[in-house]
Amino acid sequence: MSLPETTPEILEAREFLRSRILQQAKHEGHPLSQLEIDYLDSDHLPNEREIMERFEAEYEFQGFLEHIGGLLRRAREMESAADPEARKKYQEMATRLSGSLDDFILFSAAVMGLSEPKRFLLWPWVAAILFLAAIAAYYSAKLENLIP
Repeated sequence: MSLPETTPEILEAREFLRSRILQQAKHEGHPLSQLEIDYLDSDHLPNEREIMERFEAEYEFQGFLEHIGGLLRRAREMESAADPEARKKYQEMATRLSGSLDDFILFSAAVMGLSEPKRFLLWPWVAAILFLAAIAAYYSAKLENLIP
């Protein structure tokens, strides 16, 4: 299985969404803890397993995703009030991130936070299912030592 490369577009999407989450949390007066930030970034850190174990001992994954998704949704709404193109930009960034195997947590939060509650948008759920299948294949190959 050939893994997709991290492109400049994916890096831009990662930084865009990550920065909005951190800014919104700070704006709301409850900045993320260092462990929460590390967990959000854990897909890119060498001590990923250690971070995940520490996080799982203190937090509940689903609740964290809902919190991060809500921050992202509120950030989008605030930006949309001043910029009518903001919604489109957030969707574009989430779509770009769907092409990355290294951003599972951030992409999951984007799917939860940016899905429209008033109407069911099929693409995020399809993308999430495909992304999870790719992650499962990747980690399965990694466990079998097929990927360094």
